[in-house]
Amino acid sequence: MFNLNFLKGGKTLGKQGTREIIKSLFPAILFMVLYKNISFRVALIVAFAVGIVVYSMEYKKNRKLTSMDKLGIFGLITQTIMALFANNSKTYFIYPLIENVIFAIIFFGSLFLKMDAVTYISQDFTEGEALKELIPLHRKLTTLWGIYYILKAVIKVIGLMSWSFDTLYWVSWITGTPMFIVLIWASFHYPRKAYKNVIIKDERIG
Repeated sequence: MFNLNFLKGGKTLGKQGTREIIKSLFPAILFMVLYKNISFRVALIVAFAVGIVVYSMEYKKNRKLTSMDKLGIFGLITQTIMALFANNSKTYFIYPLIENVIFAIIFFGSLFLKMDAVTYISQDFTEGEALKELIPLHRKLTTLWGIYYILKAVIKVIGLMSWSFDTLYWVSWITGTPMFIVLIWASFHYPRKAYKNVIIKDERIG
């Protein structure tokens, strides 16, 4: 759903990464305006429609949907149905909470396996001795992702118990899109930088 072209450039998120964060503000603000001025159900239906349009445009552009896109569509449908048929608007956050817990288990659980989650994903980009040398960094990034999803889950639990819908919505957005994009960038930038150093070292030895 995000345009990840900002991963191609330099040492910072750059204009594209910042643009993706700003772009995600529009549906967030639209949802809140509709929620405040019309009703929660109208806001929910419009948000669902916008989400489907975005995924449809993604499919039209690339002629395929990634695994993350499919997961996003499933989450969008599940979240919408749960919130529509419940009497409490806070049920909007139940599915994301479950998803956060599942991802936290996946990332932390992978640390006890032969290959952690980030190393597993990195197999598509790195191989051989270089991949082995990057494993300590990958494990740190896997831990960071696990902490991120635990943080999101804890925030939702606290919010569901104590906060208003508005507060929980905006705190969830801040720990969602902006933090997610920063972590995606870090997960590509630092391994890529370390990989270049490994290549340079191997060339010197050779």
